[in-house]
Amino acid sequence: MRREAYGFGSGVSSLNDDHKLALTIGAILVAVALLTVFLVTYRQETNAHVVELSWSRSIDIQEYKTVQESDWNVPANGRQTRSYSAFHHYNRVVTGSHQSCSGTGNQRVCTTVYDYTNYPVYQTKYDYDIDRWVTIRTPEQHGIGTEAAWPDVSDLRDGDGLGAQRAGTRYSRYTVAFSGDHSLDMTEERWRAFKPGQRVTLVLNFFKQALDVR
Repeated sequence: MRREAYGFGSGVSSLNDDHKLALTIGAILVAVALLTVFLVTYRQETNAHVVELSWSRSIDIQEYKTVQESDWNVPANGRQTRSYSAFHHYNRVVTGSHQSCSGTGNQRVCTTVYDYTNYPVYQTKYDYDIDRWVTIRTPEQHGIGTEAAWPDVSDLRDGDGLGAQRAGTRYSRYTVAFSGDHSLDMTEERWRAFKPGQRVTLVLNFFKQALDVR
């Protein structure tokens, strides 16, 4: 009787290799996750003292002026200057399909992959003039110590028409510098509670960056 040998050995070997690869990848992902958790949660305390307190304050100065904008619609208070055809988006359309196969023998798996073509869609776009409050400058003031002050904005042009000016958004930053080349930004109320030379306990992360102060 004649016997024929079938080559299943390579398929089994391939499955074993895939299993080993999956285990290796899984082990790497677990190690990365554990390392990430460790780095994020690690905390260390160290003694330090306050070196100095610093501050900075700034104010956006806005002016009511005519600006040029473009959009797919003209707002109610806009004055159209021109219209034209412009690219708006792509329409993704199925234009065919093909088979994508992997594996060999009994392990061969095929799936249908669809082919797409992106067709550009154009719509009417508009340019227009519109009157808006626009930030034209942002004066800043900064210093050392707790005598924080805002920039002087007393020279602004009052009014509601074109050319009028006003104070807009205010920004502030309050920083305490500690020994060991550490610093922390904090609210003004908390910042004012510190004094140069004051002894504190800093909370550091794994990379020796200050996270908090006690």
